[in-house]
Amino acid sequence: MTTETTTEQVSERQAPAPDDSARNSHALLTPTEVSDARTSPEIDPTFLDADAVRVLLRLKQNGHQGYLVGGCVRDSLIGRTPKDFDIATSATPNQVKSLFRNCRLIGRRFRLAHVYFKGGKILEVSTFRANPTVVEEPLPIEAAEGDVRTEGTEHIVVADREAIEAVERGEPVPEAIVEDNADDPAVSLTPNPDAPRPERDLLITEDNPFGTELEDALRRDFTINGLFYDPLSGKVIDHVSGLRDLAAEQIRTIGDAEQRMREDPVRILRAVRFAGKLGFDIESRTYAAMEGSIEDLPRCSAPRLLEETFRLIRGGGASPALKLLLALDGLKHLLPPVNDYLAEQDAEGQAAYFKSIAEMDSLVNAGTSFDDSMLLACILLPIALDEPEPETVEGAAQPVEAVVAAPDAEVPAVEGAAPVEAAVVAAPMEAPDRPPSVAKAIELLLSELVRAARLPRRIAERCRMILLSQKTLAGLRRRRGGLQGFRSHPLFNESLAVFEVWVRATGEHKAALDSWKVGAAPSVSTDAEGPRRRRRRRRRGGGGSDRPQA
Repeated sequence: MTTETTTEQVSERQAPAPDDSARNSHALLTPTEVSDARTSPEIDPTFLDADAVRVLLRLKQNGHQGYLVGGCVRDSLIGRTPKDFDIATSATPNQVKSLFRNCRLIGRRFRLAHVYFKGGKILEVSTFRANPTVVEEPLPIEAAEGDVRTEGTEHIVVADREAIEAVERGEPVPEAIVEDNADDPAVSLTPNPDAPRPERDLLITEDNPFGTELEDALRRDFTINGLFYDPLSGKVIDHVSGLRDLAAEQIRTIGDAEQRMREDPVRILRAVRFAGKLGFDIESRTYAAMEGSIEDLPRCSAPRLLEETFRLIRGGGASPALKLLLALDGLKHLLPPVNDYLAEQDAEGQAAYFKSIAEMDSLVNAGTSFDDSMLLACILLPIALDEPEPETVEGAAQPVEAVVAAPDAEVPAVEGAAPVEAAVVAAPMEAPDRPPSVAKAIELLLSELVRAARLPRRIAERCRMILLSQKTLAGLRRRRGGLQGFRSHPLFNESLAVFEVWVRATGEHKAALDSWKVGAAPSVSTDAEGPRRRRRRRRRGGGGSDRPQA
C-alpha cells in the first residue's frame, strides 16, 4: 500500500548540499510544473538529471504515467550522487519509441527503451512489469562496465555504441537488429501453465508480461529499490515501506524473503553488494533466507554468477561484501581458492587479507581506474604471494593462455584481440630459466572461469601476468635487460596499481614503489629469483699454438 509518509525520516542522513558548481547546471522544473500542493519537493530538483525530467514530461504530456525508479531515488534520498537515472512508465516500448527519435529498443527477454543524448548519456525507460520477474537486463551503466557480462547481453553494448555515435553525428538512431516484441501483453514470454514444473521449484526461468505501477514496485527485489519519484509533484511514491528501511539502514526483501531468494538465488549476491556499497545491515529474516538459499547458487548459470561477482567487487565495497559472503559460506561457490585460503588462516591472517581488499577499495573510491583483470588480481594477490610458485613438471597443465613467451619466441596470433591485447600475450613479464607460473590454485581457478563461466581469456591472462609481475616490481625477481626495461611492458601501469595495493596493505617495498613512481627502478635483491647475467667466455689467446693448421 502506498504510504503518505514523507522523507523527513531520512532527511537527517542526507549529505550537505554541494556547491552550485557540482549541481546540474540546467533549469529542470519551472514553478508551474511543480504541484501547487507542495512547496518543497522531497528530492531537491537541482540534483536530478535534466534530460530524465524532460523524458518524464513528454511521457506525461502524452497521457502516460512515468517515474524515476530504483537506485537513483534511493541514492538521492541518502545523499549519494546517483550513477544513472532510470524511468518506469505505463507506456509500452513502441509507444516510448514513437515519442523520441533518439530512442532504440533493446533486450531480448523483455523490451526496454534506451534514450540517447550527446556525451554518451543513456536513459533506460522500462514498461511497468508484473510480478514476479526474471534476470534483469543490466542497467546501461552496468552493461558498459568491465569486460565480464552475462551471455546474451553483449548486443546491448553494441547497440548503445552505435546509437551514441549516431546521436553525436546528429543522425537518427538506427533500428535495433532484433525485431521488437509486440506490445500486446498476450504476446509476452509468460511460461506455459500446462508445462510440467518440478514441485516446489521456485526458480524463475521466464519473464512475465506488462503490469501496473503497483505490480512493478512489488516485483522488485528489495524495499530500498522499490521507491518511485515523481519530480513533477515532488513526491516519493512508496508501495513497499522502502523509506522505513532507508531510515533504518537495512536491506529487506519485498514479500516473503525465503521465496524471493529461492526464485532467484542471485538476489543473495545483490543483497551482499548493496550492504557492502551502502554500509547497511541485512534485516534478520532476509539474512536467514540468504543462509538457507546459499546452496542454490550453483543452480544459476556460471556466467551470470561471474558477472554478479564482478559487480560486487567493482564498486569500492568489496572488502565488507567478501566478508559477508564468507560468513554466508558463499565464497566456496564463487571463488573457491579464496574460500580455501581464508579457511586455513587464523584471525590475524584473515584480517590481513581483508586489509588488502580494503586498500583496493580505497584506491577505487579515490578514483584509480581498476579494470576487471586488475580487480581479479587484487582478490587473488595475497594467495599468490603466500604460496610458493610451483615447479614446472613435464606433462603438467599449462597456464590459461600459454606459458609466457620467451623474448624471441614466435607468438601465435590472438583471434579477436586488439593490438594492445596481442602485445600483452607477446611481451614476456619475465624470462627466467624456467617458465614462471602463479600458484596452482590460481591457475586452476582461472582455467575453470574461462571454461565454465566464459571469463574472457584475455582477462584471465592479463590477471595472471599482473600477478607474475609483482615480485619484479618489488625487486625480488630479476629480469633480463634490467628492471628499468619493464616500463615498456603493456601492463606496467596496471601492474603498478596492483603493486600499490600490496605496499599499502603490508607496508613492505615502499621504497621500490617510490622508485617506480619517480621514473627510476628499485635495486634487485641479492637473493632475487630469475636469470643471472651470463659471463662471456674468454677466448684463449696468444701464440696461435691452439689454432688448427691451415
